[in-house]
Amino acid sequence: MLSPLDEALRVLIKPDVIITNSAGDRIPDIVHYHYVRDDQHFLLLQNTSLERSYDFEVYLELHGEVSIWDAETGETGPAPVVRSTEEGLHIPVSLPPAGATVLMIDPLAQCPSTPLIDADVPILEVNNGEAVGLVAKPGSYSVTVGSHDEPPQVVHTRVRTMPAAIELDDSWEFSTEQPNALPLTNWEYEIDNHTTGNSDAAEAQRIFTATFEAETIPEEARMLLDGLKTDKVWRNAHIRDHHIYLNGEEVVGFTPGNYLDHYIYEADLAGLIQEGTNEVKIVSSTFYFEPAMVYHPVVITGRFAVAGRKHLRIIAEPGQIRTGPWDSQGYPYYSGVATYRQQFRLSQNDLQIKIANSLQNLLLQKPKPSGLLGPVRIVPYKEIRFELQ
Repeated sequence: MLSPLDEALRVLIKPDVIITNSAGDRIPDIVHYHYVRDDQHFLLLQNTSLERSYDFEVYLELHGEVSIWDAETGETGPAPVVRSTEEGLHIPVSLPPAGATVLMIDPLAQCPSTPLIDADVPILEVNNGEAVGLVAKPGSYSVTVGSHDEPPQVVHTRVRTMPAAIELDDSWEFSTEQPNALPLTNWEYEIDNHTTGNSDAAEAQRIFTATFEAETIPEEARMLLDGLKTDKVWRNAHIRDHHIYLNGEEVVGFTPGNYLDHYIYEADLAGLIQEGTNEVKIVSSTFYFEPAMVYHPVVITGRFAVAGRKHLRIIAEPGQIRTGPWDSQGYPYYSGVATYRQQFRLSQNDLQIKIANSLQNLLLQKPKPSGLLGPVRIVPYKEIRFELQ
């Protein structure tokens, strides 16, 4: 629904681009940007909905050739269906959820090159007196051919049968491109102030302790530190003194990281994780300055799954998960790309689906539903051809 202010502005100011559905209603989810350069018009169209696709018409008070730019390939080609009237251009567009496209209008061309002014099926191309469409179900379909001198001509074709859609199984082979993550967010904090030796010099220690459980020892594991390894007393001075221990053994060998960021340092945990309870302890010391503090969760990464919410524990990777969010199936804090894989019978095909999610799961430790959230269907499509006179 448009606001009263928006409605009033549209009455007073005629928009240069009008986007409507088949009922003539405007679509708030579809946004656009109209840019003109060297007498060429460029129109970016974006579907802001993440769940709904739209079929709509774009109207501009322009005349000329309409082209579509494919952002994936960089190629351009004539829009297959355009209706030109005395007032302007009517261009049908379809956008999937989060989809976008760019239209280019060349007013110097005077009129569109496509002969089609309407179609009730997506048109792939128009070449050599033939239009090629794509359908997913049986039925009658038509296109309308326009002419400067003759009445529009409607061309029909019919699809009698189509194969049924294939419902894929609910179980998927599952793997992540990067190791999984376990952030340690619950810490105990201890202050230890004392004098050193026989002198009166005071030393202050801050001790941070966190624990996690491990039902299995992962083949590979690393520790990520955000801040401690780059926390200097002042500019160009030394790093604030601190030591990090896992199960009583000091964790050493930290180097600039590549899991998330160069400044999030990483160290190998080979041989340090044990089955049962694991204790991470950070001890920061100082004589004259403020000690190093833990401002960000320490993150354990590795080839494992994570169970629990408050009391986290490392478990073996399942290898398979079911359709649904991966954050509730062992990967609550994983941010990255994961692959779902399944074989299905249609000449023995192997299907892989790669899905990326938000960094929020790891950086904010607030898991958002991630992954393959609904069932997958393989829907057959068929090319149909219209002979244009």
